[in-house]
Amino acid sequence: KNYYAVCSFLYFPPMRVGENDHLFLERIANVTALCFLYEEAQFEEQDQMSHTILDRLFQQPYLSIKNVEPLFKFLAFKVQAPYLITTIHFSNKVTNEKVDLHELLMLFSRYAKQYHIPAIYSAIGEQIVLLNTHIINIEEYIKTLETIINLMKRRTNNLNISIGLSKIFNHLDQSKNALKEAQLAQRLPNNQLITKSQDLGLLGMFVVNMPKEQLIEIAQETLKDLYDLEDSRKKELLYTLYHYLLNGQRLKETMETLSLS
Repeated sequence: KNYYAVCSFLYFPPMRVGENDHLFLERIANVTALCFLYEEAQFEEQDQMSHTILDRLFQQPYLSIKNVEPLFKFLAFKVQAPYLITTIHFSNKVTNEKVDLHELLMLFSRYAKQYHIPAIYSAIGEQIVLLNTHIINIEEYIKTLETIINLMKRRTNNLNISIGLSKIFNHLDQSKNALKEAQLAQRLPNNQLITKSQDLGLLGMFVVNMPKEQLIEIAQETLKDLYDLEDSRKKELLYTLYHYLLNGQRLKETMETLSLS
């Protein structure tokens, strides 16, 4: 139900509208629509394969690398090291409604193709995740990414966008760990469009490599009595603290998020 283009003829005096001109317009519109549907079908097929590749890499990297590699031959570019994981998160500035990630992925894929970004990308959870291949110049890639995001913002100016980059790695069995690095960098509330994993320093290495159980244990020790999820008031305070940290410890933004007076 979206309008993507208008087909029309312009007439200048003394030209007159031909009797069959509407038939030409109708044919142009039909051909254009069929081309668009074909492109969308191709995209969905490519997205399904990309999702399969990324899912295998992130879920069972040590068991499925050899099973994934045959799929690379269907891609339009050569998959080779060095690699990088990029995560892109979108949220609505105006409301809390979920964004249409599929539509954003289609838009991003067009720009990625236009700017020759060799990457496998798909929507995973509430993010667009890219496995970038053959990364030579990270700063040049960041500039290209910023250009693409600025183009997307022109068409979707009601979105907040944050991006996380992992460290560069050379073996695909490191993909799962690299995804953690990129997600951690993306979640850092520093008001930056793009955050590199290196920017997290020692803290990033500390959190990425620590077992989840140990992180929970540290959280319980740090928060002490506040970590009582059975107490509704403490749970509410914990929720407030969460948004306070998420907003970079800025009181005004936290009050607006939680509608506090």
